[in-house]
Formats: sequence, structure tokens, C-alpha cells
Amino acid sequence: MLREERHQQLLRFLTEDPLQTDERLAERLGVSVPTVRLDRMTLGVPALRRRSQELAKQVLKASPLSEDLNAFGELTALERGLSVQAKIAIKPQMAVGVGGSVPSYFLLAHAERLVYSVVGGEVVLTAVVNAKCYRPVRSGEILASYARVIRHQHGRVVVLVEMTSSQTRVFRAKYAVNVIDQD
Repeated sequence: MLREERHQQLLRFLTEDPLQTDERLAERLGVSVPTVRLDRMTLGVPALRRRSQELAKQVLKASPLSEDLNAFGELTALERGLSVQAKIAIKPQMAVGVGGSVPSYFLLAHAERLVYSVVGGEVVLTAVVNAKCYRPVRSGEILASYARVIRHQHGRVVVLVEMTSSQTRVFRAKYAVNVIDQD
């Protein structure tokens, strides 16, 4: 296969799935990993980490929550590896439907942000989540949220997240996550 053909194939493969590793691309193209890296550099294609960051930014820009940069709250205290605290003011644009309550996916996203903040690591993959919403959360409420590492189990970090409004629990979740450092 000529270099120009390989470059076109590489670009096509990355258009189909931009999160392919250099190893997977080398396998598909029938070349070495260093050849793929050299081809990427020649074509100006960033490494997997940069591609995934760019995709995440595109998703956030497309999200209705991205209008407010503080949509996921403000971290007020962080002890990496131990605990994190945050607060979030629920704004009218965060609420939906007739009752004006915040969708549960919003609370889950906020909880996941807390988990990722407390755990750290370059890549954090959620393995298991057990979540409970105790009552609807409405516009105008201020949530206090807290996440703490409760144990390390079977190679996973287990984190408990709780959210309260006026000292009443509105949400609780337990996450088991895998932390992968890319170096």
C-alpha cells in the first residue's frame, strides 16, 4: 500500500471512530505503531488523548447545560483521594417539564464530576453505579454535595456521593470506578 493510500485509509478509519488507538490503527493498516504515529504527525492528526478531549468539548458545546459554565456546580473543598465538597444553585434553565424539576441525569452528571474530581487519574471509568433520587429538585434550590472515597476494592475505588437541599437528602449514589493512568 502506498503512503498516500495509507494516509487516506488512516483518515477514513479515524472519521469512522476517532477514539481508535495507534495500536488498533497499526493492526488495521498492517503497519507498525511508529509508522501510524509518523503518519498522524504528517497529517496533523492529534494523539488519542487530544482527540478524546476535543470530542468531549464538542459534546459539551452541544449540551443544553453548556450555556452555563458552572452548570455542574462549584467545588468548595477538595482533598484528592479522600473527599470533595461542592455546591450548585439550580437555575430555571436546568429544570424541565411541567413541574420544573431537574432531570435525574443532571444529578448523575454532577455526582460523576465529583467522583472524577476526588479520585483523580488521567482516565476514570465508571464500572458500577447505584443511585437513588429521594425527591424532585426544583429551580431556586441550592444543593450541597459531598463525595468521599469509602474503600478500595478489587482494583476499584468506591465513592459515596450525597446531595442535600436545606439539610434534606435529595440524592445518594455509590460509584465503583476504575482509575487508569496513561503513562
